[in-house]
Amino acid sequence: FGLQLAVAAGAVVIATSSSDEKLKIASKLGAKHVINYKTHPNWEEEVLRITNGQGVDHVLEVGGQGTLLKSVAAARLGGHVHLIGFVSKDSGQAGALVEKTIMKATNLHGIQIGSIAQCV
Repeated sequence: FGLQLAVAAGAVVIATSSSDEKLKIASKLGAKHVINYKTHPNWEEEVLRITNGQGVDHVLEVGGQGTLLKSVAAARLGGHVHLIGFVSKDSGQAGALVEKTIMKATNLHGIQIGSIAQCV
């Protein structure tokens, strides 16, 4: 229901899937843009193109360790990545981090520090 809640709240939704059939359903449910990540493996670049390089406010991340970096790349500065699943099959510590983050409902926030010139 993430897509439906986002549309009801007035968000412009960009949906991703490996299935064109699921993307057709997403469009019918109100997604303004759809991306098949099998045909666009660098889907985060497509998200940035759609948003004129700004990125998105919120990402609902269901892939987990295999797609988390792409989701962070697709988010805007100060954006939110919501970890709600870990269906991708990538190994290593990232998988444990994603699982623990979900199980504990932990919020991870990136914070920039430095001079004003570095942050502008």
